[in-house]
Amino acid sequence: MAPAAGDFTLDDAWEYVKTTVLAGWSKTTRRMRAAAAVSRNYYANNGPSILTFTLLRPSIPDTSSLPSISIDYGSNTMTAPASPYNVSKVALLIENRVNPILGPLMLHFMSVVPPDWRFRFMGSLESVEFLNQSRAIRNHVASGKLDLTYIPSNMSTGSQEEISRFLTNLWLYEVVLQPAEWLLVFQTDSMLCANSRQSLNNWLDYDW
Repeated sequence: MAPAAGDFTLDDAWEYVKTTVLAGWSKTTRRMRAAAAVSRNYYANNGPSILTFTLLRPSIPDTSSLPSISIDYGSNTMTAPASPYNVSKVALLIENRVNPILGPLMLHFMSVVPPDWRFRFMGSLESVEFLNQSRAIRNHVASGKLDLTYIPSNMSTGSQEEISRFLTNLWLYEVVLQPAEWLLVFQTDSMLCANSRQSLNNWLDYDW
């Protein structure tokens, strides 16, 4: 305890300061003492300059009071962009033979038939693989304009008669072509005039 103000001498002041400093020093940690020693040495070597040490002690924040955050990217509500092609209009080519004109013929019909029509090619393993070698054909497949389908192994289209029978099979319309309402069937000897003023869509109003 400090002496009364009237009896306070220089010796008493020194004793009070020394006691206070020693009491405070005894409560410091080793890290704080080391920092004080470094500060003293720095001051002795560099004159009256100021050195500030900041002793950082990591602390664990209380996360119970932090707000919870959730991010919704809308993945559940996003829908695929609408297709530019009309699923009710399909142009069909059936060919199980490898023919050099398959690619050019298919690309020609795609350029002449109105752009909202979709195309489907049905062939054998060999004819589908041959047609798919064309980069332009692969681009149309990737865009959804063209579908490449294999003819079932239990069905034959080797002749004109067999193709006609194949076209009378309900499986073709109920499974493969569904939900098409208009069907254009063309073959390797078919052709549409690119300079015609008429469009295929002009004939859809007829019921025959």
